Amino acid sequence: MTRLAFTLAGLMVPAIAFAAEGHGHGPPWQEIGIHAINFTLLVGLLAFLLRTPISDALKNRTAVIRDELEESNRLRKEALNRFEDLESRLARFENQVEEMRAEGLVEAEREAQTIAEKTTRDVEHIRATTEKTIRDETRNARLALRRESVELAVRLAEENLRQQLTAADQDRLSQEFLGAITTEGSSNG
Repeated sequence: MTRLAFTLAGLMVPAIAFAAEGHGHGPPWQEIGIHAINFTLLVGLLAFLLRTPISDALKNRTAVIRDELEESNRLRKEALNRFEDLESRLARFENQVEEMRAEGLVEAEREAQTIAEKTTRDVEHIRATTEKTIRDETRNARLALRRESVELAVRLAEENLRQQLTAADQDRLSQEFLGAITTEGSSNG
């Protein structure tokens, strides 16, 4: 405060000296002293009256600056924490993606193995079914051929017998047949 008073007094001295120039008298030291005392009293009164508001303003400004610094530090720490959290989550996410990719490959391999095994089983089943069908159809064809062969042989034998059988042979066979029926009827009855 005293520095300010001396600075102001120092600035006023040249102005007073220039104002007194031209009267031919020496500097009016008495007036300068009164003005200096008056100025000192004014500065002292202002300092006394404004001491509390200026002090409060400086304290408030200091408190505001301190609060802003604390808020800035708090926000910086929050930002760092969020950054670290995001970095951690990103690392976990990358790990999860890698794990999912590995699981996907394992699952795809497992699925391919399952499909290959099922395909092998299906091929074996189709092969077995086809072989059984072929065996059954071959057996049925052989039976049908045998049946047709037997029927053909019977027809051929019948034709052959008809051609070789004479009327006398037919009468004799008819008589034997009737005799057999009669004998059979009398033995049953």
